[in-house]
Amino acid sequence: MRGADVYERERELPAAAAAGHVEDIRRFISDASARCVYLVTFRRDGRPVSRPVAAFVDGWRIHTITQAVHVKTSHVRHHPTAGYLFVGLEPYRTTSPAPHLQNVWVEGHAELVEDRAAIDAFYERRRQATGRGDPHAGDTGWRPLLISVTPRYLRAEGFAGGLHPVVLREGEFGALR
Repeated sequence: MRGADVYERERELPAAAAAGHVEDIRRFISDASARCVYLVTFRRDGRPVSRPVAAFVDGWRIHTITQAVHVKTSHVRHHPTAGYLFVGLEPYRTTSPAPHLQNVWVEGHAELVEDRAAIDAFYERRRQATGRGDPHAGDTGWRPLLISVTPRYLRAEGFAGGLHPVVLREGEFGALR
């Protein structure tokens, strides 16, 4: 297969075709049983650090609970950009001989929420959606903080057949809420 043919198979879908996959992508990133999640934050010198986390998706905003003692918290304080990589647990087949995993990369502006009332409101939204509220309720030593990421870029693979990714860019998320 020639290089141009390979590239054509991996070209992002046109916006009109991509729109038909957006809700499937949102369901995938929202379903904790179907995927694992990695948060990427950045050191002061710009080097990335990745770690597995729990994530809750509310609309297109993505939230992770943390504490002040965690490194990811200081990363977000000093560099308010973060990314999430959602990776499916079940392989799917493409035209290539190797199976692939559905995956979604989301990059966006990270906000560190320290207001306890806002964090309690997050726990309540999460409880209503998933049945899981604040697992540390009543623990006076637990001081949660919330990392909330507003997406600027999303690339999803494994939703449109073959290797064609679905790509959303800043400004396109608001119309999808």
